[in-house]
Amino acid sequence: MKTLYFECNMGASGDMLLAALYELLPDPADFLETMNALMPEVRFAAVSAKSCGIAGTHMEVSVNGGEEQSEKLPGDGAHSAESVQQHRS
Repeated sequence: MKTLYFECNMGASGDMLLAALYELLPDPADFLETMNALMPEVRFAAVSAKSCGIAGTHMEVSVNGGEEQSEKLPGDGAHSAESVQQHRS
């Protein structure tokens, strides 16, 4: 038996978890086909992504043709010591 352990002390978004698990599947194309057949208004697409030298899969999830945009922290997503301290306060 194999065990997969998640430690999400800071939380985890659904699209990030879905993309991580997607990469473990033996037949990812079949999984996407199944997911897209479940709810006609929701579409899932696996897209190769690279950020800061790390490559992986980004799972695009759109509802009625629109994808939700995440909010950026001060500094346009860069986690400077000042922005982290402000976030903790």
